[in-house]
Amino acid sequence: MEEAQLVVQTKDRKDVVVALTEETSYLKGASRASLSDIEVGTRVVISTIEKDGKLIAQEVRIGKTVQDAKTQFQPQN
Repeated sequence: MEEAQLVVQTKDRKDVVVALTEETSYLKGASRASLSDIEVGTRVVISTIEKDGKLIAQEVRIGKTVQDAKTQFQPQN
């Protein structure tokens, strides 16, 4: 079985691979969520531990997609 993972881009524009496990929890706001709630461009905050040289996600907090953020802050005419 192939290990699930996320590749995320840091504020410094570096790609970081984070492994996901069955124990990884997902939250969107105060509600439970799942991996399927994450799309390319979605902002996430991930709490990790390091094990055997790998980052493993304990919790993934799911934010807005880049498109949602742009739509929210469009100037009004």
